[in-house]
Amino acid sequence: IRRFYRLCSQMPHKPTPDELRGLQQFRNGFEDSGSRKSFLCSAAAKGWVLVYEEAIHCGLDINSPVWWDYVPLVFAVANSQVELAAFLLNEGADPNTDGVMCLCAPETLQMLIDAGGCIDGKPNHPRPLIKAIRASKDEKFLFLMAAGADVNVRESDGMTPLMRAARFGRVKKFLALVEAGADLYALDNTGRSVMRYAFETVANGSHETTIADRRAAKTIVRRMKGMLPAQPEDDILMDICTDDARSMRARIDDGLAPDTLLPGSIGILGIPREVFFDRLKPGTDLTAELTSGHFVPKLSELDSMTVGATLLMWA
Repeated sequence: IRRFYRLCSQMPHKPTPDELRGLQQFRNGFEDSGSRKSFLCSAAAKGWVLVYEEAIHCGLDINSPVWWDYVPLVFAVANSQVELAAFLLNEGADPNTDGVMCLCAPETLQMLIDAGGCIDGKPNHPRPLIKAIRASKDEKFLFLMAAGADVNVRESDGMTPLMRAARFGRVKKFLALVEAGADLYALDNTGRSVMRYAFETVANGSHETTIADRRAAKTIVRRMKGMLPAQPEDDILMDICTDDARSMRARIDDGLAPDTLLPGSIGILGIPREVFFDRLKPGTDLTAELTSGHFVPKLSELDSMTVGATLLMWA
């Protein structure tokens, strides 16, 4: 792989007709800075090396964002533009700029690591391994694992790779993390355990998960049955989520009150009705809002909105 990247940086660039037209468009100039940034973003995604040679000659700072908070290298590596990525790195692009390691395609990972990219990302920023877990394909996840990524790395909210795998029902990745020594008893900043993340997904408490994710999360729950609970309520929730009526009946016979209130919300199911409608504005596209994630409060906010959930609510 390294040899391939070296060859890419040494071979003469062969521009396509579209790239030549793009170069001419860049030389003709733009009406405003927004149009220029949009063009540079598109040029990076298409791998137009000549455009970036010209832009750098004209004074472009390649470590400054061209779209939102993302630098040109992000669009190059996210779209597997190996030649442009090699060129930008040789020109001084920082592989640890926000978004580069998290959004890069598997084909560009080794190049970024060789250039000094941090395999575990930066503190208080999204972590590459955690980001790779939700992806439908396994290549990047497996590459990061093989390269020695920290299986217990945390994001700013305390989430670990194993929690994310449980949340999105990624069974194979979950088992690979456990085998690699991931902490089954870790808690995030809200006090949620790995088990709890799986339970909430099974209960349809996440706006980000699909029906298939929820079914897979139930498989993870069954895999964890019999494991020591990370939180006292995990044992009870295990019985509810696996529909183990016999075990639940034994708990009630031993003194568990049927109206026991368990701490925290059941994900988004804990949003009070009035809060939900207060956040809606006339003409709101609810699907778009839910997809963006801006509409849904964080788990810590959801927990503060409720006094907890009863066993019946969970069931």
